[in-house]
Amino acid sequence: VHMLSQEDIAEDITIVKQLLSRKKTSRRRNREHLNSISSSDLLSARFEDGKLYYEGSWFTVGSSVWIDKSGTSPLNATISAINTGEVWVRRRDGSKTKLYISQLQRGMCSIKHER
Repeated sequence: VHMLSQEDIAEDITIVKQLLSRKKTSRRRNREHLNSISSSDLLSARFEDGKLYYEGSWFTVGSSVWIDKSGTSPLNATISAINTGEVWVRRRDGSKTKLYISQLQRGMCSIKHER
């Protein structure tokens, strides 16, 4: 059986306290950022009656769409599920991707009907 010395225990406690304070600071920054976004900065996106309403258009399960995320090329996909907080899409290669409605509201990504 290996026993830790008081010095080892004190060192471990110091490390844990440092990590916890960093985590609290990070959470506080994220909360401040979210609070700084006003409702006028948000785009219109919501879940209603099993459908997604986004910027004047309705999207349903089975809709073919183009997804544009910043930093990536537009992605062609089909909506496979919609709920109160997220939209699941199936890419043409068969993989699934989740989009949060909050991402659509903040303009982090956009979605358009395939024409």
